Amino acid sequence: MKLRTKLVLHILSATLIIMVLLWGVIQRVLIRGFNKVEYNFALQSIFRIQATLDEITENLKLKALDWSRWDVTYSYIHTRDSQFTQISLTDDVLTTLKLNFIMLLDTTSTTVFSMQYYADIDLASTLSPGIRDAIINDTLLTRHLDVHCIHSGIIIADSHPIVLTAQPITSSDGKRDPNGTLVFGKFLDIDEICRIQQLPRSSIKLTEFNSARWNELAADNRIYKVDSTIIINHTSKKNLACYMTIKDIYNKRVSILEISLPRDIYKQGLLTNNYIIIIIFLTGFTLAEVIALLLNRIVTTRIDKLNNDVTAIKMGSNRKYRVTENGNDEITGFAKSVNEMLAALESKEMFIRKRNAEMQLLMNSLPIGLLSIDKHFRINPEYSSSIETITLQHDLSGKDFITTFGFDTKGKKTYESIIDYLELLTQNMLSDSDIVQLNPCEEYEYIYNNYSRWLQMRFFPIKRGGTVPDHILVMIENITDKKELSERISYSERKNHQLKLIAEDPDLFCELLNEISHLVDNSLIILHSCEHNLTTEKINNIFRDIHTIKGSAGPFGLDMLIGIATRIEDALVRIRETHTLDKTTSDFLQHNLSRMKSEVHKTTEILRSLLGNDFNENPDIHLRIPLEQIKNDFIAFDRILMNSGLTHENYNKIREDIFSYFVTIRLTPAKRGLAKALKTAPTIIDRLKKNVSLVISGENTLIDCEIARDLNNPLIHLIRNCLDHGIEDSEQERIESGKPSEGLLQIIISKNDSHWVSIDITDDGRGIDPDLIRTQAVARGLITKAAAALLSDNDALELILLPGFSTATEVTDLSGRGIGMNVVNVVISDKLGGRLSIISKKNEGTTFRITVPSMINVAL
Repeated sequence: MKLRTKLVLHILSATLIIMVLLWGVIQRVLIRGFNKVEYNFALQSIFRIQATLDEITENLKLKALDWSRWDVTYSYIHTRDSQFTQISLTDDVLTTLKLNFIMLLDTTSTTVFSMQYYADIDLASTLSPGIRDAIINDTLLTRHLDVHCIHSGIIIADSHPIVLTAQPITSSDGKRDPNGTLVFGKFLDIDEICRIQQLPRSSIKLTEFNSARWNELAADNRIYKVDSTIIINHTSKKNLACYMTIKDIYNKRVSILEISLPRDIYKQGLLTNNYIIIIIFLTGFTLAEVIALLLNRIVTTRIDKLNNDVTAIKMGSNRKYRVTENGNDEITGFAKSVNEMLAALESKEMFIRKRNAEMQLLMNSLPIGLLSIDKHFRINPEYSSSIETITLQHDLSGKDFITTFGFDTKGKKTYESIIDYLELLTQNMLSDSDIVQLNPCEEYEYIYNNYSRWLQMRFFPIKRGGTVPDHILVMIENITDKKELSERISYSERKNHQLKLIAEDPDLFCELLNEISHLVDNSLIILHSCEHNLTTEKINNIFRDIHTIKGSAGPFGLDMLIGIATRIEDALVRIRETHTLDKTTSDFLQHNLSRMKSEVHKTTEILRSLLGNDFNENPDIHLRIPLEQIKNDFIAFDRILMNSGLTHENYNKIREDIFSYFVTIRLTPAKRGLAKALKTAPTIIDRLKKNVSLVISGENTLIDCEIARDLNNPLIHLIRNCLDHGIEDSEQERIESGKPSEGLLQIIISKNDSHWVSIDITDDGRGIDPDLIRTQAVARGLITKAAAALLSDNDALELILLPGFSTATEVTDLSGRGIGMNVVNVVISDKLGGRLSIISKKNEGTTFRITVPSMINVAL
């Protein structure tokens, strides 16, 4: 947007704001003033009507005062003179006095005379019972002991408001005691009030007083004023509603007088306000136009000229071009300053050009790529030629560093880690050691046009006089060859370790292969049954078998089996979530299970070629004599003994000794029977790259060979759980928790008595948080929130034994599927008849205690 346009817009905006503010102030003052005038007018109208009511009452009082002092009236109470009745107590007299009724009572409140007259229909009659009773029963009106005791006001009788006055009847000289009461009355006439106040009849309405309605009127937010007797309410733009309560002779509110007044003052205020708005806006826009014309003539035109000169300098290649200097004011001074800057820039540019040429020559001679990025992570023009060779890209100047090296395509975690790291560098928040330790690109796979290579990037903040870096130097080295060499060395080391484990105990490895083959066969059978009857339990059984295979294959470096097992687990997760098994998924599972069995067969053949053709494909590393053979041999011995002619006592003794021998030879030391699990622990520690000390005690404890064989897989799961979930991920985390940098994993094997063996697997890691367990169980739909809240901490820990439970945020070849602990519980509780206890304290560690029978009943 051009300066002239901006200037006009600013002037118009400022003028508009001032006009709006001015209008707001004037409107507030003006409308408030007119409202005040309107309010005073309404209040005066109410007071005038109130005065009219008082005047009607006072006139009635004066008329009654005159009659009550007549001697003839005084004597009439006793004489009942008919002549007085015919002359003074007629309908003509009531018409003259403008009364609706008259009533004479003696001192005992007995009616001497009463008459009621309706002037509108010219009808005279006796006083209505309602009015008569209301007066006679009111001692305030009828009992006058004092000649000066006069009562005037309004009463409600027959549902009508009536203005009356009650005065004592006495002699004209006032010296005699009152001998009765004179009552004058007239109906409250709204027409008379309208006539006196010169108001239309429709503007006044009289209704019976209702406290609920009065409170509702008082609560309306449109009221001007409210008190106990008057309410003024601007109900509409046309009329003003005024409400006044009318009190009776006892000062009790009996009626509501509603007065509707036209809002002429309010309308005049609105009209005046509109005129002022028009005047303000016309004046404002005229003034704005004048100011804009003056600024355009004095300032804008000259600034446009200066801008054109600067644009010409920017677009042209002639660095000696200068802006025009005319006059002797601030704009001219600015033009001179611009020319001085241009001269300085020209000199600086020549110096920088020379320096850049020298730096470029130096960078191009280095084998490592060098570039720098600014605080917005854009690549600066100065970078070494080897950068283009490494990235396979050209013209990198000005490009975004993140996009150029593909960090935005590596996933959210990688993208956020490099962004956070660079921002920490630009904010000067990292020490030299932190720069190295937190570097997320020590090894980074760079992919461009399907071409992949490994890069090592190192970052160095550049400070130019200030405390905060404004550029970052990046050193980039192609380490693809080094990476490949390192991977080949690592692969060789893994293979050597695998061969070492096999060579140390080939029987153990052979048993592993047989176990995997058996688990695969079992999974295939269950999978086939799922095609006709899919259940969650069947899927969980396959899950447990595959998870066991993956955990057992890891220590021996059977990466192919681990990869196949991971793909099978992914498919099983989808089946468990959708509760459906389609043909494609079923074929996929059968294919991968068959591949797994084929891999086992290939590995077995390789071992056969290495160990000879007599390699036992079904070894028993715990007991060289198969269990069935032991049973058969004992039965054969038993038959020989039965036919030997021994006495019953000798027969039983020899049979018991032979049975004890067979039971004893089934026992094996824990270090041999649990060798598979115990040898796995160091391998898992190495794979996790954690600093953990492993302590094993009770290795010579004797345990039944079959129980030992079945315990190996649960132990592997528990050891893996302690190392992966329990022990902290870094030494720094342990130190911050007040622990030694080296973690501790203890495996203690002991015999409680002759019948039970206990195995404690203890770590000194994070411990298990019961609240986290409850939250994860609810999130995975394993338990309701209400049920979780009722569990004790110990009961909450047992939720980890449910299938599908896991606190891991990502799946690895070691954990994350939520099946391992369920495998442990099923084998220990269901298969071996033992029990699993969990003892954990947050930030101190966890103990898994396995208790199983020390031997299996041979059942001979």
